[in-house]
Amino acid sequence: MDRNRAAAYFQKLTDESAKIELKKFHPSKTLSQLRYLSVCYKVISAETGYRIDEVKKLLKDSSGDIMTYRKDGHVFYKSAADLDDTLEMTNWIDWIRSFGLDKGIYIATPEEYITNQFEIDKELNYVK
Repeated sequence: MDRNRAAAYFQKLTDESAKIELKKFHPSKTLSQLRYLSVCYKVISAETGYRIDEVKKLLKDSSGDIMTYRKDGHVFYKSAADLDDTLEMTNWIDWIRSFGLDKGIYIATPEEYITNQFEIDKELNYVK
């Protein structure tokens, strides 16, 4: 939307005494990020023997403030769905890959995964 049209629309709304909320737009998580996150969980699951839900809990337990929040004195876990934008999702994925490396688990980069998707998926499905 160009600046003049936005200003005209803003003026129209203020003339109508409408309540207006102005927020910075953050690109949302992408489908490819969500798919890749699933691959990260599956790789750690295959390497550790934990189920996917156990892997998610293990990662969140280890992540500090990245995937936890406090409310009324209690600690709660965020879901990947709670991450607001592509940057937060990227940071979470990068943290998971670092966590894996610390445990001796290599998780292919998104680019490597795309290049070798068939072989990686075949291996992950075989391990189930």
